[in-house]
Amino acid sequence: MNAAQGPPATNAELKRAWKKEEKAALGELGFRGGRGDQSTITLGEAGDWTGHLTVPKRSGPKDTLVVFLDPIGFSLIHEPAEAMVRELSGLGEDAPEYVTVSGDRTKVLPAELNDELGKVRVSDAEGIEHAVSLVTTAVRDGILPWMEERAGTDALLAHLGEPAPSPGHEARRLERLAVVQHRLGHDDEAAEALDAYKEKYCDTGVVSVDEQRRRFAAALGELLRNVR
Repeated sequence: MNAAQGPPATNAELKRAWKKEEKAALGELGFRGGRGDQSTITLGEAGDWTGHLTVPKRSGPKDTLVVFLDPIGFSLIHEPAEAMVRELSGLGEDAPEYVTVSGDRTKVLPAELNDELGKVRVSDAEGIEHAVSLVTTAVRDGILPWMEERAGTDALLAHLGEPAPSPGHEARRLERLAVVQHRLGHDDEAAEALDAYKEKYCDTGVVSVDEQRRRFAAALGELLRNVR
């Protein structure tokens, strides 16, 4: 922090100073700064995975000088699979990108560290240093290893092999399972996943959902017929 500029006098200035220090620390771990409180990192042997990290900061009440740290979020996107799902679904490049693997800080980080992160209250340079140190520890020792361990084909297939807890998530799981199996040349397994998808999730009664899912099923089905 540049002492010549004086200490932050508003929550907006406090946030900017915090983000600047955090960006530098996370950059040493390979993360690139993105919009707002988001950062990304390229992972995988082929560089085809993107790790997403969000360290959300929330200003305190009006006329106070304090910024709180909200729960950290993190996830992985397998870019080739997600791009293929969007293409087969007839969606454009600007369509929202779904997460391939979601992270849960309560399962990845030690309880003591989660508790410390939940107590972060930043109001000065010393608070910024403490917050950045805690976040860096969480990312370096927990979140980044979690990402690296899962950014690979075997881990992806294992993840996609587990049923999802809700119909919407299960439909997305089967889409990605079918696409990944097809990309690997496992077209019988891809067809099996696609059949389950068509049987259970292409007739929900919600027109916009059904149209998109049927487009996906038809397009992938055509690809599978052409290679089998």
